[in-house]
Amino acid sequence: MQGQRDRTVRSGDPLQTEKQGRQGIRRADERISCRGRSRTAPFMRLSRLLRRRARAARFHGDHRARGYRLRALSGTQIRHRGSRRRIQQRARFLFRRKLSEDHGGRSPRNIPQKLKIFIHKGVNMAWLYETDEEDRSRFVLGEVADPRSRTLLCFGINPSTATLQKFDQTLKSTIRLAHFNGYKNWVMLNIYPQRATDPNDLSVSEDFGLMQTNLLHIRNLLQTYPACDVLFAYGNLISKRKYLKTCLQRIVDLLHDGFQGNYLMIGRTKQGNPRHPLYAKTSKFLPYTL
Repeated sequence: MQGQRDRTVRSGDPLQTEKQGRQGIRRADERISCRGRSRTAPFMRLSRLLRRRARAARFHGDHRARGYRLRALSGTQIRHRGSRRRIQQRARFLFRRKLSEDHGGRSPRNIPQKLKIFIHKGVNMAWLYETDEEDRSRFVLGEVADPRSRTLLCFGINPSTATLQKFDQTLKSTIRLAHFNGYKNWVMLNIYPQRATDPNDLSVSEDFGLMQTNLLHIRNLLQTYPACDVLFAYGNLISKRKYLKTCLQRIVDLLHDGFQGNYLMIGRTKQGNPRHPLYAKTSKFLPYTL
């Protein structure tokens, strides 16, 4: 009965030899997969198998297998009562339901690969995603893994095709740089929110209403996450349209109103603009002066 009350996997002593460790992982995985398909399997025996898997994994430094106690995005706690695959299916269901509630009933078909990291580490993370009704403009895309740590707000020039289900190369580079500089939370913003894979496809004239909506989302983020830093990473693309510098100035004026964080950049281009993150693999952020 104690095994049923405490379903959290506890790590035992590490195995003594590498050969025993590998054999323990293989055998435990085989038995777990077999027991996971049996609906009538006693949970106490499954718990013993999971502890054996945890001991073997501890020897090899695989901390992901030391516990299967998970917390879903909606705050619902999931306890292990089957295979890891069933746990992932349950977490994906809760994640999809949470997204559907937050976005007016729209539910994505696919779940991003980042959710696997959320499942393994047991992190109570939140996804931020705001677009217009036709998805022609994206205002916010981000991940808040630890609300207690600082958040990085990155300003690009305009959004491309990146969504919660599929990240583009610019967004992947931004996430890599944020993690390299010690930020667990990141939010991708843009100087102009119109979606365009090529900045040359941006509208010739500015949509004032669209820009005001963008400023509203930025203001809400600054109020929600006051402990944040701002990374400017728009590159020389700021010169593609004349109104982009005007939009940038409006954002700067908004930041001057009570912002207490740091202004950062990856580096400078030859024209003196903050460098674009696409080809910056691992770079320390530098202070940026507006």
